[in-house]
Amino acid sequence: MVQELSSRLFLSDLSIKKPNSFKTFEQCGEAMEYELDKMAEEREHLFQASGVPPLWPPGAESRVHVHHASSGSTNHSMVATIATPVLVPAFYELPYDSICSEAIQSGRYNNASYLCYCHETVVPAIIYMPSFQLAQALGHARTMPLAIGQHGSLACILGLRWLERMLLKDESSHAVLTIIDQMVYPFSRRHWNGYLKADMAMWCRVSSQGGEFEVLSYEDKPAYLATDMFDWTSEDYDQAIDGLVQQLESSIKQREHVRADLMIVQHVSANWMSEVERIADQAGIALYIRSEWTEVNGLGSDPFLTLQEAVNTGMLVSGQTALLVFASVDYGIGLVRIKKVR
Repeated sequence: MVQELSSRLFLSDLSIKKPNSFKTFEQCGEAMEYELDKMAEEREHLFQASGVPPLWPPGAESRVHVHHASSGSTNHSMVATIATPVLVPAFYELPYDSICSEAIQSGRYNNASYLCYCHETVVPAIIYMPSFQLAQALGHARTMPLAIGQHGSLACILGLRWLERMLLKDESSHAVLTIIDQMVYPFSRRHWNGYLKADMAMWCRVSSQGGEFEVLSYEDKPAYLATDMFDWTSEDYDQAIDGLVQQLESSIKQREHVRADLMIVQHVSANWMSEVERIADQAGIALYIRSEWTEVNGLGSDPFLTLQEAVNTGMLVSGQTALLVFASVDYGIGLVRIKKVR
């Protein structure tokens, strides 16, 4: 459903936190990063008790065993399907402290009334409460922290909806929107035929009183298979991608308001990117594809990484509009149309 804004909403001071380190898929070890998970044994027990496979998605017949980089011996719980090495941006440390440090040093996010923390991945230990920790670290004694999960890469759509309503009643205030994702055990960076999932974070200032980008509209479009995801095969994944493509194509054809000068999409898979290029070409919308990390999925932060590059390279200038497309095979697509106003 399209959400027409009841008041003006602006984004500014967009910051992207990219890892300084990279790992090959083998080094990621299917995201079994025990050094980051101090509660690994307890978490493994919880997953076994719940009947959820410790490595997910399940192995496919096309996968081949790899060797762990440190041991040199075959680890039969780690598998790969990649023909050529792909370097994956990966946080070695928990990113929350460094994000807070950078935000505090910038001085542009002080005295926010609200902080909205969106995430697709889980924190490495149950005791963490990132939204409260971020608000406290930023020195926002009166900040109301909000956390949004279980929406895949579309979490920021709900975040914008919440912040719009909060700021509508408190126009003199501003908020901080942040998306932070870090793949940790027991979840996998590999998603069938999709791009490898990267660690990434973004944050920006949200206000009703002006900013660099004005949010013109936003919506989410459900698209998912009835099949239990734990039973998916690569064919099921491809079918789910087809569902995302159909939703995007339908939205572009039927709704005039989603038309924009530039389309920026989340990098999900090669098939998805190919279909998006076809849709953009048929609709007469320029598709901007970033020059770095083209074959990794930055999850909820991914379109913002591309947006930042488009602005820095002059591909999106003042007065132009951009359509940001978020995509999750287990949730659907999200569309955010913005206008660069300065």
